[in-house]
Amino acid sequence: MISASAPDNVWIFGQKGRAWRWNGYRWRATGWPYPYAAGAGRRRWLRAAVVSGDEAWVSGWDEGMLADGVPAEGVVRRAFLLHRDGGRWVEVPSPGDMILEEFSALSPREVWAIARVDDRDVNRFRMVRWNGSRWDEVPLPAPLAAGTVELSALTAVSSQEVWAVGYIRLPWKKPLSVVLRWDGRRWVMPAQPDGWIYLTAVASDGHGGIWVGADFLAGDPSVLHFDGSRWTYEVPPKTVPAATVFDLAHIPGTDRVVAAGSNPSYDEDAVGFIWTRR
Repeated sequence: MISASAPDNVWIFGQKGRAWRWNGYRWRATGWPYPYAAGAGRRRWLRAAVVSGDEAWVSGWDEGMLADGVPAEGVVRRAFLLHRDGGRWVEVPSPGDMILEEFSALSPREVWAIARVDDRDVNRFRMVRWNGSRWDEVPLPAPLAAGTVELSALTAVSSQEVWAVGYIRLPWKKPLSVVLRWDGRRWVMPAQPDGWIYLTAVASDGHGGIWVGADFLAGDPSVLHFDGSRWTYEVPPKTVPAATVFDLAHIPGTDRVVAAGSNPSYDEDAVGFIWTRR
């Protein structure tokens, strides 16, 4: 897992719990962000966000173990959220029994997150915000209460501009794509993409709009753009068939956006890719 705030501030987090930072000249170990819990299985990093300088956030969870010592894949033993500032890692309390699937940090006192309730609740996904001392749930628009909502990605540009994407399943209807925007007071639903597209990633375009990544389904586009009023569909490179975009990043101060993904439907023949739009 990798995240960066500048060319000379790049962080990598390894699956065994270690972290390294690139300072523009060389890599340096930053210590163990989080030690393994006794009896835990594999570690699953979920998301990292480097804010600036020595400040970084990372979330994840450790799997449980079966009686014979085999990792219980997908079974959460302990979820965690860590914050590094001032040269040391500190655990931040998680919001109840929720797992932070995605998050975006603006400062030590403002972190937005998509939290998943680890049970059979109808609406398993919640939007929560950290204010420096506690988590508060931020209610989603009322129309979404009519179905089962799954949120897949978000990006916080400022306290007045936060975006989230996902989909909703309504009773006896096909799923619909969902795009949400926080305007500083509430979540609003701007113009939505036509039909059903599984949205997987979102990033600011630096001009009040967003880039959105998608899963390849029946020829759907892998990258979309929303300028605040209308959607356009990008023509990605032809280097990878059936491409799915897993993550997007906008490079501040430029119009460049980077997309990373793969074509998982090809199973063992799948290949990864990195696209850059200038």
